[in-house]
Amino acid sequence: MSHNMPRRIVFTRHPQCIHNVDAQSAIKAGIANRDSALTDLGVLQRDITAEYLRREFPDIEVAWCSTYSRTKAIPVAAGFSRVLKSFLLDERDMGVWHRHPREEVLQMYPGEEDRLNEVGYYHYEAPGGESCLGVERRLNRFLSSQAFCASLSTVYISGHGIAGLCLRRILTGASLEDWHSWGRPKNASVTVFERSGSGYVCASYNIAPWEDLIDPGSLKRRSVEA
Repeated sequence: MSHNMPRRIVFTRHPQCIHNVDAQSAIKAGIANRDSALTDLGVLQRDITAEYLRREFPDIEVAWCSTYSRTKAIPVAAGFSRVLKSFLLDERDMGVWHRHPREEVLQMYPGEEDRLNEVGYYHYEAPGGESCLGVERRLNRFLSSQAFCASLSTVYISGHGIAGLCLRRILTGASLEDWHSWGRPKNASVTVFERSGSGYVCASYNIAPWEDLIDPGSLKRRSVEA
């Protein structure tokens, strides 16, 4: 890990989107995963978490997000002046599972679901997709990039659930057993990494500022523009 790294990294998973609620219906409707709009709940999550970031981390120098539209929702709502995109932060590509309904995948690739269960989610690489190990390789490229290392104070990353797990493993040097023991970050949750020696410690994980302020049951889960 480079010595020229930010002293703090703040990570959030994107707010809830329609693919989080019903991915199969979204795929059948021809809605691309990378263009998945926020739900009503996601909009509220966006606004509350954006306000939390402005209040708790006024020293954020630069915001990064993936090329998926939902990951720019929080940094834009927070009003960060510098929002940069990187494909290296993109969601794990599950290949055919992200492009076709489940029943079509099982017809095209008989036994594929059994292979996933046999190999395990971390190591599984779908046809046309990548494993979690592939996500970690991308993240390592991002973390060692000159653009990312240019900021030495607090850097914000808006990304995806698997990226949040893999980022924690990379930054803290945790084991794969640890990886499996962590819950996946909630939508619009905040995780903070603090520099410690040549690496990082996870100062807080999966904090959802919106959780006690929203009653999801009171919302209609229709899609809205992010």
